[in-house]
Amino acid sequence: MNTGFQTFSIQHLVTLGVFILFTFLVVKAGKRVEGRMKMWIGYSIASSSFALLILDSGMRLMTHTFEVLKDLPLFLCDLVALILPFVILRLDRKWLGILYFWVLGGTFQALLTPELDSGYPTFEFFRYFIQHGGIVSAVIYCTIVFRIDLSWRDLWNAVLYLQVYLVGIHIVNMILQSNYSYTMAKPGSDTILNFLGDWPWYILSAELLMILVFILLLTPFLLLARNKESGSSLTSEQTH
Repeated sequence: MNTGFQTFSIQHLVTLGVFILFTFLVVKAGKRVEGRMKMWIGYSIASSSFALLILDSGMRLMTHTFEVLKDLPLFLCDLVALILPFVILRLDRKWLGILYFWVLGGTFQALLTPELDSGYPTFEFFRYFIQHGGIVSAVIYCTIVFRIDLSWRDLWNAVLYLQVYLVGIHIVNMILQSNYSYTMAKPGSDTILNFLGDWPWYILSAELLMILVFILLLTPFLLLARNKESGSSLTSEQTH
């Protein structure tokens, strides 16, 4: 059986379809339940990503295949998988706002253009898509079910904290001679970074593209806020 993975192949498109359906169903379920159950649904989804990350690291350690230069949980998606369950458990509004931009602007792209060699039905295939898909589903779920109104402040928090992460991870890469989050070189597989020039220009290009994507992700909330203001103005005028 051929277990290689190809971007936008049938297995990739079917997997994305399953992810979209799952997200739709859990959001629908979250709207129907009350109280703490809303939080527990989001927490459970995020915890699946957390558990798979820990399981994968544990398996690599036990089989002596763990490589410090690439298997430490230092990629942004891995760090998000580690902190997201605790952010949801605390219902931390600030970090839910930050992770909305990080996840939909970054992790979602990892679903569209995966850095993945093994296809269905390998463990790595399931680990990759459940871990990344769980993060995206959990953030979408929380944003919709908890009715989080995002603003420019959330966007700039996301940009600022991302710069702190990138500087820190680049220092780690220089010390270890690793390439976490690709600050030293582009990944070997086909990703959007391959279209953004050579080092270090692709990093600068990715930063600008990131801000544009963040603005696009914020736009629905800005339009919704404007509509609410217009509705309030009309109601106020009608009462006079």
